[in-house]
Amino acid sequence: MDCLKQFSITFVLVVACISRVKSQGRVVNGAQTHISNLPYLVQLRILDGDRLFCGGALITYSHVVSAAHCVREEIADQMVAVAEATSIYEEGVKRRIISYLIHPEYRNVTASAYDIGVYKLESPMMGEMIRPVALCSRKMRTGDRVQVSGWGRYYEKSKPSTYVRTINVPVVDREVCKRNYLQLYGSNRITESMFCAAELGVKDACQGDSGGPAVFRRELCGIVSWVQGGYGDEILKLSEIKRPTIKHDNPVYIPYYNAPYMMQLRNADGEVICDGTLIRSQFVLTASHCFDQYRDSDIIVVGGATMKSDKGIIRKILHVYKHPLYNATNWHNDVAIIKLESNMDGGRIKPYEELCDHPSETNDFISITGWLRPNVTGAWVRDELRSNRFPIVTHMDCIRDAGSVNMEITASMFCGNILNHDGCLHNSGGPAISYGQICGITLGGENCNYPKFPGAYTSVFAVHDFILDAIGESEYQ
Repeated sequence: MDCLKQFSITFVLVVACISRVKSQGRVVNGAQTHISNLPYLVQLRILDGDRLFCGGALITYSHVVSAAHCVREEIADQMVAVAEATSIYEEGVKRRIISYLIHPEYRNVTASAYDIGVYKLESPMMGEMIRPVALCSRKMRTGDRVQVSGWGRYYEKSKPSTYVRTINVPVVDREVCKRNYLQLYGSNRITESMFCAAELGVKDACQGDSGGPAVFRRELCGIVSWVQGGYGDEILKLSEIKRPTIKHDNPVYIPYYNAPYMMQLRNADGEVICDGTLIRSQFVLTASHCFDQYRDSDIIVVGGATMKSDKGIIRKILHVYKHPLYNATNWHNDVAIIKLESNMDGGRIKPYEELCDHPSETNDFISITGWLRPNVTGAWVRDELRSNRFPIVTHMDCIRDAGSVNMEITASMFCGNILNHDGCLHNSGGPAISYGQICGITLGGENCNYPKFPGAYTSVFAVHDFILDAIGESEYQ
């Protein structure tokens, strides 16, 4: 397994709760919560006795990131990952771990950085309360709070909590972290690849289970490694995870079970004319202009397909709701909700329910998924589901570049691209995901060959009320 090669990995130290006793890496105090609030959080258990020994974070439906020291040779063939389990005694959704990759520079838990491993599951982990977490895309600053979660202790020396607990701790100044370590150990163990977070002087701060996630702005930015106490503070060490550097390559293949919410809109000839996102079992989010030249009855929706030619699971359309202020000339408010004749369900089909609750910001990264448009050419073009990602550009740059191709950028849009790569290669209607939420709807264009084509998206935040109203979840209904 070469998943680790995709990640840029450094390390983080978190100064946590006040105690002179060595901890076993548990969440001390914190607030009890339900696993539905942490859909990426998993337990690593030993099959013999079904005992929890570490936490972890689901980064794809088939891969878990945890601490390197969690795996030992004597238990390597007995490890399972468990999701959808609030309690350490719940059955949850289980998958055996069939292989793992430890960072090549990892040595041991106390003396080495790079305490991180990627664990591959025997099959994709699917469920109503299961969703991978995105990798960290931005550098944290002093005062930013990371959310650490696990099955921890109510207080030091107590038994671990039966139920998952979570707490936020702020990032502290690096020099403070260095001085703390110097006081504890007589040497500075804080390298440039680490940072610290703590509720300094506050008792019972958060300490996560080994391997458990530290999340910042809905992205995985740390993995708990170990806790060492003394002199009034404890040190909680985590692996810091950053998204890989953006490479200027072509969209990459992605199997449908890694995007179980992706839908195809096919015409009577079987051609995929647009993409969509299953946001509820009977509702699909897409672009209004997909229906400018077709009647509702001319289109079917297909789920569970990787290739354009896959049979998949077919549903007819009951009704299409277009935004009342949609403008077919300039694609202002270009959003539509498809209501299916019956629920779209299947073993590997799952709605993506999180809609953007904030405006998209410049330099936020978006991940888009979809099928390439039929008129896109090149040796690398294939018929399978593809994925790409790039940053959002400023609104002024978007307006300027769009003007070069006589395209109007309205208040309901934002743009994203990097070195000629953007969403216009893809069919319209697919999702642009940022911070674990659907924040954009791809607006495929006709100017992909133009070097500065901006790649435009309908802002889901801008049309949020319409979407909720169409699916019957408006607060006014």
